[in-house]
Amino acid sequence: MQRLDLDLLATFVAIADCGGFAHAAKRVRRSQSAISLQMQRLESMAGAALFKRAGRRMQITDAGDVLLNRARKLLALNDETLHALRGTAVDGSVRLGAPTDVAEDLLPDILREFRAAHAAVGLEVVVDRSNDLVRAFRAGSLDLAIALGETTDAHVLGMQKVVWIAARDFKLDPGQPVPLILLDAPCMFRELAINALDERRVPWRIVYSTSSLSGLRAAVKAGFGITPRTISLPERGLRFIPSHRRLPALGGIALSLYGMKNPRSLAVAKLAELVEERLGAALGMSPRPRGRRGP
Repeated sequence: MQRLDLDLLATFVAIADCGGFAHAAKRVRRSQSAISLQMQRLESMAGAALFKRAGRRMQITDAGDVLLNRARKLLALNDETLHALRGTAVDGSVRLGAPTDVAEDLLPDILREFRAAHAAVGLEVVVDRSNDLVRAFRAGSLDLAIALGETTDAHVLGMQKVVWIAARDFKLDPGQPVPLILLDAPCMFRELAINALDERRVPWRIVYSTSSLSGLRAAVKAGFGITPRTISLPERGLRFIPSHRRLPALGGIALSLYGMKNPRSLAVAKLAELVEERLGAALGMSPRPRGRRGP
């Protein structure tokens, strides 16, 4: 019985996620010809074609679908095993802060992986607004804080693209001011949207203001107006609105990690390293070489 090569599986998953060899090559840091040879080897081991071309994209075959889910599990098990071996002597506690959308969409898998690797470490997670999280970190109430924005005492994990979001059936009335659904001030998304519209001299009005992300989502789904959020927010019933003359492009907002430059304990350093690796990959940032700290 042959044994599957984890490097081949990692490349296979990257191609499936990226939709083609070109983007996957950047992700795994190999040339397109190198990953093409890797896939030939993997298909030879599998005894079946794993991809078929659909226009310019590579589409997974039925055999590829069978392999993909198992490949993800094997890679995850490999990571868990390595983390467990490296973290047998790590104990203590870590207080981590994160904004709501990161805590809901990106953090659960990271915390699950960390807990599996470092079962003796106690975890305390605080979900709050970025400004409050940064204040709590600087006051010593948090060991690590993931927050929007970029400052000299934080390590930038990557950039989150900001887009206009609305209900699927929402239509912008060209004869009325742009109806905005925003979080209460202070809020970076609020400032970004208002400044962008003011620069274009586009009339706007705030139709719904809330202190909670769940309230904001509910208002958008109800069709009250549009909101600026990161590209990860949309869910069932929501859609992106492409930028145009009345809706300027909003650019992006940095997502940063506080506490990584001078971790207060080995447990904090381990979690910071995992957060940087996983969120950096999710945001398209290349991981730094091991052994270096700081930006």
